[in-house]
Amino acid sequence: MSRRTFDDFSRMDQAISEGKLWRAKEILQGRVCNSFYDPTLYEKYGGLLLQMGDLIEAGRWLFLSGKRAPEYQTAIELYLQRHGKHGWATLKSSIPKYIRELPLTQFPEALQPELIKLGHKGQVVAQRQIGQFQPLQRGILKWLVALGFALMIIFSFIGVIATMSYVGALMKIWFG
Repeated sequence: MSRRTFDDFSRMDQAISEGKLWRAKEILQGRVCNSFYDPTLYEKYGGLLLQMGDLIEAGRWLFLSGKRAPEYQTAIELYLQRHGKHGWATLKSSIPKYIRELPLTQFPEALQPELIKLGHKGQVVAQRQIGQFQPLQRGILKWLVALGFALMIIFSFIGVIATMSYVGALMKIWFG
């Protein structure tokens, strides 16, 4: 899987220079939701949220960026107090799935010891086993099985009618 990063922050910078922090947030929010793990993007987004006064949300993204500047400390601590007080089990529910499923080695080296301290096991967290279905897939599977049985009954009925017609035609030929 290739990594897609967004190194061009010119639109965000332009929105900030125009005093449109809300627009810069929209731009980065779209990138955060549609990218692979990108610490630079998370630091930019967290810094913008910090500037807007959203400390806990800023702390989430600054924590995930792995960067630890003094001005980030309060936001990161607030985030960890709110979401990390019971370790990785509660913290992982507050971060996007595509991030929490990453193996420990995919995170910045500065962040890895913190994740281990919180209880990250180092492996992919939610790896599915072959043949194991998710609830949505089970529902689809039930519908497919029901559809298969319905089609089997319909084709069997058509087969019986076709056979009876064929036998009727043969009887007319043989017995006149």
